[in-house]
Amino acid sequence: MKRFLLFVLVAVMALLVDCHAIPVAPSAFKSVHGFKLYGSFTWQEASDLDKLVSVLPQAVIKSIEFIAKIDDLGHFNGDAGHCAEIGRICIKNEYINNCNIVWHEIAHAYTHSIIYTSVFEEEWKEVAGDDVYSGQKSSNYKYPQDGLATDYGRTNWMEDSAEFVTEFYKAVNNKPSQFNNLEKTEWNRDKRYKAKLDLLYKYGFISLRDYEKFEKIFLAPN
Repeated sequence: MKRFLLFVLVAVMALLVDCHAIPVAPSAFKSVHGFKLYGSFTWQEASDLDKLVSVLPQAVIKSIEFIAKIDDLGHFNGDAGHCAEIGRICIKNEYINNCNIVWHEIAHAYTHSIIYTSVFEEEWKEVAGDDVYSGQKSSNYKYPQDGLATDYGRTNWMEDSAEFVTEFYKAVNNKPSQFNNLEKTEWNRDKRYKAKLDLLYKYGFISLRDYEKFEKIFLAPN
């Protein structure tokens, strides 16, 4: 009950913050997945965005309220995109069809949709350990490293999980992924990588079909 009330409170607060208000006019195009588009989308941009989204599980897609294409650099505070806690995603114009940004922000949307009704956060932190999140990025590491898929994942647990989701979908969709840099011996040595993927499957971020595909590529014996 306490988690539910906290979820309601956060959602109401998000609605009151200017950054989370709908920032641009509705697009002339609509997503085939049911969520709204805002901003100056071309038909091709909307179509390509739908293709990126289509590889995700339905539960993840349903966590999106809208995706807005924004040209106001002041809206982002230096980021390429962001997601409000109620599934409202804003992405800079030039990144609207960038799989790294799109999948990352959608992962945040889905995380926000389950965080107050599950123990996903607690389980992820338990797997990750207490000493991996520095709160800032570093160029002193080659990634994957320390159970982290990317440097940005070192920021905090939410960025870590979103980066895992992004690199996973890049891997199973024939795009260069950080997981291509991880030796099979490292999967066995550092159990955190596999444990985090298990959590993503357990909580619905990835499908069984894609997980099995990933296992054949990266985890099956030579």
